[in-house]
Parts: sequence; structure tokens; C-alpha cells
Amino acid sequence: MAPFPFLVIVHALAATVWTGGHLVLDLGVHARLRLIPNLTDTNLGGLACHIRAITALAIAFVVVGVLIRQGGVLG
Repeated sequence: MAPFPFLVIVHALAATVWTGGHLVLDLGVHARLRLIPNLTDTNLGGLACHIRAITALAIAFVVVGVLIRQGGVLG
């Protein structure tokens, strides 16, 4: 494998972690005030959905960024 595609993949994965970290910090208020204090075995699914939504949003940010950079969205 050539080094450039490998570096792009590593960069995209790092960007996913970075954007996800920012989303967790921004949406952490909701989790801290609403989900975690009332967390029980019965409503654990709400926290799981919250985590999935943040992860999906972070991945979407990275995908859109790559598509814009590669000319796939507007080109």
C-alpha cells in the first residue's frame, strides 16, 4: 500500500475521534444532567442510543469533510 492512502485513512480515523470528542463535550451536558443521574438497568437503552447518535454524527462530519475535500459533494 502506498503511504498517502494509508495516511489519509489514519487522518480520517483521527478526525472521527476528534469530532466525536467535541460532540461528547458539547452533548455531555444532556447526558450528565438527564441520562446519568437517572440511569438504571431499565433505561440503559437511552444512554446507548445517545452514544450511537453521537458516534453517527461524528462519522457523518468526517465523511462530509472527506467528500468536500475530494469534490464528491459539490463536484
